Amino acid sequence: MPACTSGHTIDSDIKFCPICGSPAASTDSVTPPPSGFRSTMKRPSTPSYGTNAGRDFSSSTGYSAPAPTAPTYAPPAYAAPVYGAPTYTGPAYVAPVSMSADPRPSAKGLGIAGMVLGIVSLVLFFAWFIGIICSIVGLVLSSVAWRKIASGNARPDGKGFAIAGFVTSIISVAFFILLIFVFTGIFYSNNY
Repeated sequence: MPACTSGHTIDSDIKFCPICGSPAASTDSVTPPPSGFRSTMKRPSTPSYGTNAGRDFSSSTGYSAPAPTAPTYAPPAYAAPVYGAPTYTGPAYVAPVSMSADPRPSAKGLGIAGMVLGIVSLVLFFAWFIGIICSIVGLVLSSVAWRKIASGNARPDGKGFAIAGFVTSIISVAFFILLIFVFTGIFYSNNY
């Protein structure tokens, strides 16, 4: 029975051992496998690739094995990215913060009322009765607002209105006092 140079038994028409790949040896020169620990170990078997495994076709028949074809791979399928609809939340509302966290009451309303009455009394100087009443009330309201702000009992946010109301009311009162002196002088000069 033919064998390879390593001592494996092979078919007679095979030139290379399918187990170890050694060339086939003639039956005259076969050496038995060496004895000892290594000879008892089993060699891993190589897979056989059909009935022509281990045969050399290139030298005897002029036939060469066909080159293996390259594997074909399908192109990867790329899915379009999925984007969610954008969410717009709008600007966040922030409660208005007072420039000064002053707990004192405001005298701004009194100052504005005094300023408006002082301006009305100047405009209505020809209606002397309405003008005198508006100027006196405007002078009182502006004075009260200015005093509260000056003493620290109210916030200083209405100080400008209080001053403007005080000034316009004083001008109106002075104008009406001047008119009273002029009319009384004319009246007394005509009677005497």
